Amino acid sequence: MNKNTPTISPSDLVYRNGITYKKFTDFPFNGSVGGRQKGTYKKGIKEGFWEYYYKMMGQIERKGVYKNGNREGLWEWYFKNGQLYSKGTYKDGNREGLWEYYYKNGQIWRKATYKDGKEEGLHELYDKDGNLDRIESGMYKNDTKISD
Repeated sequence: MNKNTPTISPSDLVYRNGITYKKFTDFPFNGSVGGRQKGTYKKGIKEGFWEYYYKMMGQIERKGVYKNGNREGLWEWYFKNGQLYSKGTYKDGNREGLWEYYYKNGQIWRKATYKDGKEEGLHELYDKDGNLDRIESGMYKNDTKISD
């Protein structure tokens, strides 16, 4: 991509059959978008680092990397107050490995392990003070709880 290529608004794009185009064209879009979404398209597909922002506040909502249009690697989501809500890794567009979720007060709410996008392994829930809730925690296989 040419460094002189202007950044356009996502509202200037259309999405058809899995590919993004600049309005009124038939060529997959190559370039950067700015505004509430900041990132790059390559041949009409999201590629590289992206950031999304809440509409009214301008606060970061989520951020992470796309590879061939799929989420890949570490992604983070945030509450509107800027506090981290969740973080975890994607592989080929699916959640993979340990994911952590938080209360608005910053305490851990939940830890879950994923394989191919489904809960697999230990799943732990915590109260707002950070204490493990043994009743709700358990082991999962293929998105189904198999034991406490």
